[in-house]
Amino acid sequence: TYLRMPKRRVTPAMMVAAGRSAWSLGLPEVALDSFEQALNPQSGEKPLGEIEQARVYLSKGIIEFQEGRNQVAIMYTEKASQLLSESGPLRAQVWLLWGEALSEMEKYSQAEAMYGRALQESADLDLGEVHYLLAACQERLGKWDEAKHNLESIPLNHQRSPDALKGLARVSLERSDYENVLFWLDKGRELFPDLFADSFVDYTRAQAAIALDRPAQIRSIRENAAKLYAPSDAWMNLMDAAVEQYEWAKSHSTEVP
Repeated sequence: TYLRMPKRRVTPAMMVAAGRSAWSLGLPEVALDSFEQALNPQSGEKPLGEIEQARVYLSKGIIEFQEGRNQVAIMYTEKASQLLSESGPLRAQVWLLWGEALSEMEKYSQAEAMYGRALQESADLDLGEVHYLLAACQERLGKWDEAKHNLESIPLNHQRSPDALKGLARVSLERSDYENVLFWLDKGRELFPDLFADSFVDYTRAQAAIALDRPAQIRSIRENAAKLYAPSDAWMNLMDAAVEQYEWAKSHSTEVP
């Protein structure tokens, strides 16, 4: 219907609606073209208001991000932010997208700052997702305490909860907090058994048990893992090597009087 309309009757608001329709139909380049026309109306046409312009720039930024053009996405988030003088859900979405694009470019310090802004400005965002993305940046930066805080802020019923539990185990491992490595992985296996039934989880559990010098637990982890994974599994091979090294060291240790 839109394409059949005379050009003189098409308004910027109609262009935006057409762009959103094209986007939903999987036509990102058509959507970008419609959005660009809406942002640059012909003389005599009523231009979009600043808030609506910001929404269009955000939409363009999301499309560019989805297409892997992160630098262009950042350009549009910057344009959107310049039109939004007050904090709120829309500006929080802008910071979030900006952070995601920076993170994809491995600019983690800058991404951390943007995620922090998104977290502060709106309770209407999916805060569990923002906490997770922020924690992922902080892990990259070696900010283990901050990452732990954000991972622990994700509700257990959130879709990111399994990833958060694995993240907490990773953070605990980096801090040599082996008790909590086991705690978080065992909690994940209890709550999300299918998502934690992999050889890497058991390898990590074995490493923590070795560090805590718990022979019975090490043996139990290894025996159970041998029933689940193929002998050719890479993590199973590493577990076997680590356990054999541990047992050799134990058998050759000398008591000091």
